[in-house]
Amino acid sequence: MTFTATIPQLPADAERVPLDLLVGLLSIDWDHSLEKPPRVNPKESNKMLQHLAQELNQMKKKEPNVHEIQEFARKTWSINAAAEKRLHQLEFEKKQIERNRDRVWKQFDQILLPLWGFDESLMPVHDQLASIYKQLVEIRDAPLSTMKIQDREAKILNLQKQLHEIESKTENGKFGDAKQVPRGQAMCMSLLNRCYKLVHEIVVELPELDDSLLQTYIKLKEANVQLRSMLEMVYDGIDIFPLHLREIQDQVNAIESTLKDGKFTDEQGNVPQGQAMLHEQLEQAYDSIHLLLEYQEQPGEQEWSKDMRELVQARNNLWALATDTFSAVSETAYEALIAPLNTSVDIVKSTVKKGNRLAKGYAASAISYARKLALSLEEVDPLLQPSQKELELILQRLYAIRNLRNRQVLVKIINETPNDPIVYEDAVLLNGLYDELKQAEKEIPKVIELPGERVIKHLVDECYAVLLPMMDDHISAH
Repeated sequence: MTFTATIPQLPADAERVPLDLLVGLLSIDWDHSLEKPPRVNPKESNKMLQHLAQELNQMKKKEPNVHEIQEFARKTWSINAAAEKRLHQLEFEKKQIERNRDRVWKQFDQILLPLWGFDESLMPVHDQLASIYKQLVEIRDAPLSTMKIQDREAKILNLQKQLHEIESKTENGKFGDAKQVPRGQAMCMSLLNRCYKLVHEIVVELPELDDSLLQTYIKLKEANVQLRSMLEMVYDGIDIFPLHLREIQDQVNAIESTLKDGKFTDEQGNVPQGQAMLHEQLEQAYDSIHLLLEYQEQPGEQEWSKDMRELVQARNNLWALATDTFSAVSETAYEALIAPLNTSVDIVKSTVKKGNRLAKGYAASAISYARKLALSLEEVDPLLQPSQKELELILQRLYAIRNLRNRQVLVKIINETPNDPIVYEDAVLLNGLYDELKQAEKEIPKVIELPGERVIKHLVDECYAVLLPMMDDHISAH
């Protein structure tokens, strides 16, 4: 980043300024001296501004030399830059607090109102279930490195035992005797079911993850929580701070850079259990980053038409089910969820002049999660597996190219240099991938009703969804 500085204005009564100081001030290369000011932690900027004001006040009482003035100029610039960043951070945090406060009050109303008609005889049951649910949430959300898997399993078993004891007190699915059914059944049974779902989520997820990958998994999961919150904010019309997005992108990039031959390894170079879980988190992060960058690049195109809102909702529904570790999707639900995807494919395959980039980004994301849902419904027939492998390799290369582009885009946004050109990959590379994709599409076996056909179709659509917008960028740039 280049900082623009102006030469300080000298007093009109210039003869009072010592000659050596005057010559020194005029000889300073201010742009060069301020080009890379020292880094300052934004959280310390207020304290440092106060300290700097005191130092400058002391400087007025003596005759500073050129070196001192130059150093104070660098310090002043860097501290003010940090202060600006801190102000942006505080504004972002303020919006997050306001959003979370409104969400809390809404949820509080949802919880409080049903309790007015709650029978006292069910209060102990409800309180015990609430306590179990709270403990399960703490186990699920706690940093995995803070508790051994054996200890975690022992706690879960104990909580499961308590749930079974509570459930044993029910008769025909209800608490109380057959003659008198106390009020509050629905809330207690709902809470009981939520507890069982949480137990299942924890039990299903943890055994697949080796201890050596826990820290990486935690970092990716925390990054996705932040990215999901940012997506909700921009959808609601709240601006996000690009530097915050850059920090998350750097964290995700750093994790990806540790991959060896596309796999996460331990210190000995072994490939531990849990690869799929980490790759899923990594893909989610890059998908969210891409959507957030589309928001940042084209704020003028964020006109939420009915079709666009339906597309966003379809993508979010597909995402919710595809990333849910304990809910299985039915064929009926899957068919209903993918119904809007024909429109999504049309959006992606349209020309540069049709459809905005944000819509194409959401369409590509929706197709990706539809593919993952299809995979959960059926295994791919051995006859289709060579095509599946070929398409997945093409898709992997396409995502790598898009991620590299996104890093450049974010630098442009942060530096506020929208006219800086993107260094595109060679057009021959994209054209080659396009030809490979067309050839792979031709080689898909044409056999009716093979298991996995839906997976292959989504893979083809997803490849086009990632490739064609990048080819559009090349056409627009040249």
